[in-house]
Amino acid sequence: MKSLAVAKRYASALFELAREKGAIDSISHDFEVLEKAIQETPDVKKVLDNPVLIPAAKKELLEKLFPDFNPITKSFLKLLVDKRREVYLPEIIALFAEKLREERGEMLVEVESARELKGDLSDLIKEKLSRLTGKKVTMKVRTNPDLIGGIVVRVGNKVYDGSIKNQLYRLKRSIYG
Repeated sequence: MKSLAVAKRYASALFELAREKGAIDSISHDFEVLEKAIQETPDVKKVLDNPVLIPAAKKELLEKLFPDFNPITKSFLKLLVDKRREVYLPEIIALFAEKLREERGEMLVEVESARELKGDLSDLIKEKLSRLTGKKVTMKVRTNPDLIGGIVVRVGNKVYDGSIKNQLYRLKRSIYG
């Protein structure tokens, strides 16, 4: 719980500064690049999470890996490292993106499907959800063969499970009690 509170304070402060300086889009892009690097390159996450590594080494690495980042992003990352708060970076990135979507009247919807969604189906789901919520929908789609068929949609803290796996589970429960 404490980590979420800390991450919220940092994300809010950075978002307000970014708005003030007109750098929201630039910082958002920097965070997308950084998030991708953390997810796809385990060494980046290991370095950031390593409490033994001195801050100067972490800052030098970040500067070498991301020389084109906005100066505000660079300063923010250095501040996190100096304050030993870099472990909160994934949460801060997610909260910053959430604030940006909120400000733009957008909503993130996570869709999990047994197979890859074809273009028309993906567009149809996005359109329906947009009409239901009254917001522009950004979809994060991933495949999960364990679902067997159908989809699972997460909108905020609600889950709509239309998967075959869930239907079989419910059938089993109704038979066996």
